[in-house]
Amino acid sequence: NPFDEHQPFRIYRITRPLDGIVTVYAWHITYDLNGIPVKPFHTYTIEGTLSALRTNAAIENLFTYSTDKDEGMNGEVVVDVPLSARYILGGMEGSVLQTYRGEYKYDRFNVALLTNRGANHGVVLRYGKNIVRLEQDENFSNLYTGVAPYWRGDEESVYLPETIVFVTGTYDFERILALDLTERFETAPSEEDLRSEAE
Repeated sequence: NPFDEHQPFRIYRITRPLDGIVTVYAWHITYDLNGIPVKPFHTYTIEGTLSALRTNAAIENLFTYSTDKDEGMNGEVVVDVPLSARYILGGMEGSVLQTYRGEYKYDRFNVALLTNRGANHGVVLRYGKNIVRLEQDENFSNLYTGVAPYWRGDEESVYLPETIVFVTGTYDFERILALDLTERFETAPSEEDLRSEAE
């Protein structure tokens, strides 16, 4: 946008077809937060939570966290296993976003949780007036509505009597992933353990 500094992006895919048109795919540098594990912590204020995201990061990184909310704002955030910073920010039950509400603004290596991001300038977008073209591209090639978990040993295999563990929600299609959990257990798991791991 015309108001912020130039933003860094990380290229994750390049295609070079025969017609000579190279397509480069990139995501904003804050997607690197997916690869930054954060050690377990338990906090009760927004200031403590944002501080814990930085101090409990398992690897060195350039990311900082800020907010325009009251630093003493209460809200409990519990991280009991190592999770990615981005998942803690907004991907899990009890995430930073769910606990403290607001809108994220990603500016270079800073993640800001704001009460409101941007400003209302009274502009309304309408197709044919100030929207000339709209294109949507969705990729569901890796979307599954359930998994069929199993464990395979030398002499026995374990799978569930119901076969499939479905995800929550309503879908107009079914696509099931055969999920090999052999590496997750050293010995044959119980059906309950297999089901729990699949969930």
